[in-house]
Amino acid sequence: MRNLLIALVLLAPSFAIADDKTAGKGVTIAPMPPRMNGQVLMGSKKTVCNDTSIVHKNLTEKLGEEPIFMGLVKNDRGNLSVVVNLYYNPQNTAFTIVDHFENGMSCVTTSGSDVRFKAIPQGS
Repeated sequence: MRNLLIALVLLAPSFAIADDKTAGKGVTIAPMPPRMNGQVLMGSKKTVCNDTSIVHKNLTEKLGEEPIFMGLVKNDRGNLSVVVNLYYNPQNTAFTIVDHFENGMSCVTTSGSDVRFKAIPQGS
């Protein structure tokens, strides 16, 4: 339900295009192909994207989440390619992880609730 709310909030100022093959149908998850133990699997995941300013505004103003963590992802040449933010609402412990790209677009990677912070021992 929360993911649906985030999708609606982020896409409200824009429009969506439905795939004719899946419109009105439930999502089917394909079975995992056989693989060797430890073999890397490449997955694909649909994400909700919009202009960075719209994503940030909707998360902060409509969902009450604020960015509390930022990480930088660099490409093979050492250039910044993505800024990853964790948005958090302390009132309802909801969170959203967002990838911000240099082209002005941002994509919600995942979201959820019941955040619990692990205590970091002193001197670490």
